Amino acid sequence: MPTDLKQSYQRIMAARNQLVDTRDERVAELIRLQAYLRERLEDFFTNLDPITGSRLAELGLEGNKAHGDLALTLAFFEGSRFKIGIDQFGRFNFASEPNVFESIGTLVGLHVAEDLSTAEIEFLAPGEGEQNVHSAGISAFLEALIDHAVAAVESETAPARGETTPV
Repeated sequence: MPTDLKQSYQRIMAARNQLVDTRDERVAELIRLQAYLRERLEDFFTNLDPITGSRLAELGLEGNKAHGDLALTLAFFEGSRFKIGIDQFGRFNFASEPNVFESIGTLVGLHVAEDLSTAEIEFLAPGEGEQNVHSAGISAFLEALIDHAVAAVESETAPARGETTPV
């Protein structure tokens, strides 16, 4: 086999192995994010809504860690949710309802401290190039989601007390 073909093969294998390593690192970060959220939101996961009997929040991982297509979903009982995932090529994907991720065009990194003290994301704002990477604590997005859940629940309570709800 000519040398250039062997080198091509080696380059292909090196690139694929690098992709697998990146994907594995991102899967590990996503699993640490799950632990971080479990620690921060323990009351939401262990207590029930007195009206519906459901947990105030659910946290789940779905997909296949070995293949790298893994997604973490945090959902509150009133419908607020966010999802951060990794596809088989190690790329992040994300969605939320309401859109707490509106400042993010592309999610490029996730970093959770080993001791679970902090969790940050790195991202590109919509329309920005790769040279403008921003970082933010995941807690800001989490707080926006929780604030939405609180507002939704409080708006349901106001009419029961005879108050009017702002439109």
